[in-house]
Amino acid sequence: MTHKARFFVSMFICLHAIVAVLHGMTHAGTNIWLTSIFSNAFVVVVIYIAPLVALSLLYTRWYQWGIWLLFLSMVGSLLFGLWYHFLLPGADNVASVSPGAWRLSFQISAFLLALIEALGSAVGVWLLYTARRIQVARQ
Repeated sequence: MTHKARFFVSMFICLHAIVAVLHGMTHAGTNIWLTSIFSNAFVVVVIYIAPLVALSLLYTRWYQWGIWLLFLSMVGSLLFGLWYHFLLPGADNVASVSPGAWRLSFQISAFLLALIEALGSAVGVWLLYTARRIQVARQ
């Protein structure tokens, strides 16, 4: 993995972390709370922690594990967000958020997260493809 690619992915993961934290703040502001232990654990582990662990692995000899973890965390985050924010009816759906000061922030951050996680999934595919090409070239 080149230094330029590593830097780009690092900035991307940092952007995801910032938007995820901001979206979490909008959840608090709109008084929308995840109701199950599974949902809370998923958010903490897959959306917040896994990309940061992937980032740290990208700077080690286990960078291929980092690529896989980044890809899987972005796909998982995207599917989770699409389900809860856009498909499943309820308070967490962007179309159902109660009017108030945090409504627009909630909606914008949910859309930004979906966009970033879709791009993150594509970045993961690109990194997996590139790593595989390099591995085949070395053989």
